[in-house]
Amino acid sequence: WKIDFKKDEKGKIVGAVWTGKIQPYEFVEFGMLAINPKDGDGKLLWKFYQYYEDGFKEEFTAAPDAKMSLRPMPLVILKAAE
Repeated sequence: WKIDFKKDEKGKIVGAVWTGKIQPYEFVEFGMLAINPKDGDGKLLWKFYQYYEDGFKEEFTAAPDAKMSLRPMPLVILKAAE
């Protein structure tokens, strides 16, 4: 697998593209490391897009609380330690 980081004009990583191929009945897990924001409400949403060799595209961009959503955005909620 190859990873291509996407950066903004200041050089900050704002996305990544993994390119590779898996065979039928195989799976791949992709790890990700991020820094928690100092401000905000503690809710982090991650948009993902999956492209297939035949051009088909799956968008994991629906709101996590959307009714009947097949592909919601992953949601992480940060909470203070007890």
